[in-house]
Amino acid sequence: MVNSLEYRLEDEGHVNFAAAQKLQALNDAQRQVVAMCSNEALVHLQTSRSMGNATADTDLGSLLYFSLPTSTGILTGVTCTASNGRFTSSNNGLVTGDTVTLSGFLQVSDDASFDTINGLSSQISTIDVNVFVVIGLQAIDITTDLDSGVVEKKEKSLTRIIGVYDDTNDRFVELTSIKGLGENTSYNYGTKGALFNNRFYVSSSDASSDCTLIYITSPADITDTTLEITYISDSVQQAIVEIAESLLWRQDNRLNRAQAAVGNAQGMIEAINGQGV
Repeated sequence: MVNSLEYRLEDEGHVNFAAAQKLQALNDAQRQVVAMCSNEALVHLQTSRSMGNATADTDLGSLLYFSLPTSTGILTGVTCTASNGRFTSSNNGLVTGDTVTLSGFLQVSDDASFDTINGLSSQISTIDVNVFVVIGLQAIDITTDLDSGVVEKKEKSLTRIIGVYDDTNDRFVELTSIKGLGENTSYNYGTKGALFNNRFYVSSSDASSDCTLIYITSPADITDTTLEITYISDSVQQAIVEIAESLLWRQDNRLNRAQAAVGNAQGMIEAINGQGV
């Protein structure tokens, strides 16, 4: 995608725009295009997660709610070597760019700076399938070996919720507002649900003890690599390149070229949304 943008800009040698500017423009454009595309056009970004156990909210008539997922996995027993700042967890499934939160690490000896490690959230960079480093945390910050820590892989942001499935009663939830759930905590015609305060509330004549959230997740950041992007279709990628081109031309005060690129992108997105992937 970086090469495509350089060809469109006629700037393969980074004369007018630095490589970092192009990557920033591509990632800004990616967020814009994802927001503009229909659910059907983003099937590669669709995913689902169980929301776990339901809890009764006594402040809202004992309505049942599920907390929105915040993590995709928790690794325990993670160690870290002070000499190189590398964390080890066998076949951890993490990839470069994942965001993690560190907690529960035990130190071999007393260290005044140790408290800054537990609670830290940052992206990681992988060394291999077992070893990773936490970006921004250098080996000099870790003055003693760490043991028995917990690494939580954070959920990417929920770009858009597509639907919710009531696993207990084998049916999709009818989405409404929190006010639309009504005064009663029991809905007799299926299951109704509403988002409120980072929770998903449900109302049903039959108790719903488990629900699955179906949503579009945020795409990975675009990087300067020759690897093919597979999480979005080729047509969506072309729209991203057009928007990125427009952003860069605006920075260069080339408004006519910027507007032309925007027009191209809008036409592409209209066609994409009309046909799906």
